[in-house]
Amino acid sequence: MFPPTVFNVSIPRLEKIPIDGWVLGFALAVSLVTSVVSGLAPALHASNASEPLKESGRGLTGRAEGGRLRSTLVVAEVAMTLILLTAAGLTLQSFVHLVGNNLGFNPDHVLTMRVLPPHYKYSSDAQLIAFSTQALGGIRSLPGVEAAGTVTFLPLSGWWGVRPVSLEGQSVREDQRPIAPWSSVTPDYFRAMEIPLIKGRFFEERDDERAAPVAIISESLAKRLVANGEPLGKWLKVGGLKKPAEVLGVVGDVQQLGLTSQTITEIYLPFSQVTPPILCFAIRATEDPSSIAKAAQQAIWAVDEGQAVGFVMNMGQLASEAGAPQRILVLVLGLFGGMALLMAVIGVYGVIANSVAQRTNEIGVRMALGARSGHVLRLVMSQGLRLVLLGVALGLAGILGLMRFVSSLLYGVRPTDPVTILGAAFALAGSALLACYVPARRASRIDPIGGPQIRVRQEGCSQP
Repeated sequence: MFPPTVFNVSIPRLEKIPIDGWVLGFALAVSLVTSVVSGLAPALHASNASEPLKESGRGLTGRAEGGRLRSTLVVAEVAMTLILLTAAGLTLQSFVHLVGNNLGFNPDHVLTMRVLPPHYKYSSDAQLIAFSTQALGGIRSLPGVEAAGTVTFLPLSGWWGVRPVSLEGQSVREDQRPIAPWSSVTPDYFRAMEIPLIKGRFFEERDDERAAPVAIISESLAKRLVANGEPLGKWLKVGGLKKPAEVLGVVGDVQQLGLTSQTITEIYLPFSQVTPPILCFAIRATEDPSSIAKAAQQAIWAVDEGQAVGFVMNMGQLASEAGAPQRILVLVLGLFGGMALLMAVIGVYGVIANSVAQRTNEIGVRMALGARSGHVLRLVMSQGLRLVLLGVALGLAGILGLMRFVSSLLYGVRPTDPVTILGAAFALAGSALLACYVPARRASRIDPIGGPQIRVRQEGCSQP
């Protein structure tokens, strides 16, 4: 089944991604090395812990050193998490911009297929025109077909050609003429793709090889050629054409080269006047276009039973695949960012909970001497707040240094977007402080009577 629109969240061709043995082996080796290295430091610390435990002062020093190490790791976790969350937020915004970006046409309910008539069978323009006319006639007669046309290069397909273009009468050197992507189209192509007409008219059947050369240009090309003037009726010199072509109409801009490309100029020529040996069919259906795919192929084979028909797909699928890299990047960074956030929250919670456990006697003494629960709560929360703020500060510095490397993957958003950065920072800080609150609340409820136990050692005294 074809994904219906560009908004589909499936990953194209996922089933064709192989499982490589070398990759699995590398992942296993990294996991084993990571496990060994991660367990080595606690093991060494535990092996040297017997001596410090003999004396309370040295024991406290050992715990302080371990606490500093854990705090350092938590700060690093928070910093890395902020960087990942920011990257995920930026790519998500970029993807939202891409999805909301106007393609210049409507990809829904459009079936596409490509035909390359062999030169030995279609050596003349008349033969290509006859093949196109008969094939389109058969396709239009199919039930459920609303419109059908051909184009040389389909938008988003990765195929395109360019030609130099300039207004007649302009003294522009050949190498300085604007370069515009072009396509030869049949009259019904614009209706099949629902490309809007800004002014003028579309091609008609009378714009054939016997008529004067004509052209339709995109809105951006019209503004470039005649910034504040009237483009209709102007004569264009187009590379490859022997005579200038009259501008019949202006249509909306189309994202020809992809979702992330800047809007570019474009020129359309009648297929009957410029007949390249590439025909991409665009067929608009009233229902699911995949339901007419076989019948459309049969209509082409009815004209030439030996003709190869390829690139049969829904235009919505093509648009979806054009945004696949950004969609996969959002998925991966979002997954890593979520995992990093979870690990940072667990790390902060572990450090604060361990600190509370080690300071149980101290907190009990404070409360026995009159400290209130709110004071203890603020005392413990302030420890976690320092770690979080330090990690956020380091993360912000890392963002400013690293986000420029992902700028090429973004669209419609700056790599230092303050809203995204602040949103990630507040989300991380809020989650981390919530993790601090649980052990802090537990510390504020310590029983000052049952908490500390003061032992008085009497040495050198005998029992009476």
